[in-house]
Amino acid sequence: MGWLDRLVRRQPASGMPGGRDAVSGNEESGSRAGPLRLAWAATNKQVTFANLGDAISPLIVSMVAGGRPVVHAHFRENGERLAAIGTIGHALAGGALHIWGAGSDRKLWPRDEAGQLTRPEGDIRVYATRGPMTRSLMLEAGIGDIPPVYGDPALLLPLLFDLKREPEYDLGIIPHFTELDGIGPQAHPLADNVRYGIPPEFQGRVRLLTTWTEPTPTALFDRMTEILSCRRIISRSLHGIVIAEAFGIPTIAMAAKGRGATACDLRGEGHGVDHRFVDYFLGTDRPDVTVYARRTSQATDWHDVMAAIDRFARPLEYDAKPLLDAFPWRAGPVGPLPVAALPRSIWEIRL
Repeated sequence: MGWLDRLVRRQPASGMPGGRDAVSGNEESGSRAGPLRLAWAATNKQVTFANLGDAISPLIVSMVAGGRPVVHAHFRENGERLAAIGTIGHALAGGALHIWGAGSDRKLWPRDEAGQLTRPEGDIRVYATRGPMTRSLMLEAGIGDIPPVYGDPALLLPLLFDLKREPEYDLGIIPHFTELDGIGPQAHPLADNVRYGIPPEFQGRVRLLTTWTEPTPTALFDRMTEILSCRRIISRSLHGIVIAEAFGIPTIAMAAKGRGATACDLRGEGHGVDHRFVDYFLGTDRPDVTVYARRTSQATDWHDVMAAIDRFARPLEYDAKPLLDAFPWRAGPVGPLPVAALPRSIWEIRL
C-alpha cells in the first residue's frame, strides 16, 4: 500500500483534515468570504504561457481551501497573501506573508553589505517549507518559529484531482524550460543540447514533454495527463519529478555531473544535484538518491535510462497529513474530483 492509499484510508468520512487555525485574516485573504490572495509566478506581458510547476499552485490552493476562489498577488507588496509552490521564498517581502510549502534559493536571497542574509520586511509566518534546506535558510535569515513540516504541495494532487490515463509510452522526458529554444508549448530543446534527441527506434515509445502550456486550467490538466501517459519519467524539471511521483510513476532526475546512473549522498557536497531537487528529496526523507547523468553534448541511451529507472526508482513514501494540517486556513479540502466535476472557482483562476 502506497503513501496515498494509507492517507486516504485514515481520513474521516467527512473528508480530509483541514488546516490548523493559524490566522484570522481579513475578507480578502484570511476569511472564507472573499478570494484568497496567492503569490505565484504567473503569466505576464512578456511571458504569456504558463509554466506547469508554477501554475498548479492556485489550483491546489483553491482545492485545499475548500474550493475557495484564488486571485494573484505579487511577491513584494503590502497586502496579506499566501505563497505556496515554487522556488520563490527569496523573492517574498512586505505585508502579511503566509508561506506554505515554498522553496528558496540561497544564491538569490537578499544580503547586507557584509554578505549576511537579511530578513525580509513584513509579518512573515511559515507553516511548511518544501524541504529542510529552505527551512534552514529562512531561519538563518531571521525568520523564526518555523515548524519542521516539509513537502511540495504538488504532492497533494492525487488527493484533489482524479486524473487518469492509460500508459502509452515507455518513457517521458521533461527538460527544464531554460533548456528550450523558446517560450511556449511548441518549444524544442536547444539545438546544441543533444541529450534529448530521440532516435527513430524510440519513436512511439519515448515522448518529449514540455512544462509550458496555454494559460488555462484545461491545458494544465492536459499536460498532467500526458505525464500520466508515460510508464516512466526522467526529468530536469523539479515538478516533472514531483507530479510523476505523486501519481506513482517511477522517476529519475536528470543531472549533468557523472555518467549514467549515479548514486548521490545529498547530505554531503560535490554531488552536483540541483539544490531544488536536494531540498525536495530531503523533505521527503531521501538523503540517498540515484540520478541519471548526461552532458548536454552527449546523446542519451534511452534503453539505459529505462533500465536505470527500473532498477533504482522506489515508490514514494510520504505522509501528507502534516502538510495538509499546516495549511493556514481551515476549510477542509475538496477532492479527489474528476475534471468535469471541479468547482467553478478552478475555472475562474487567471493564470
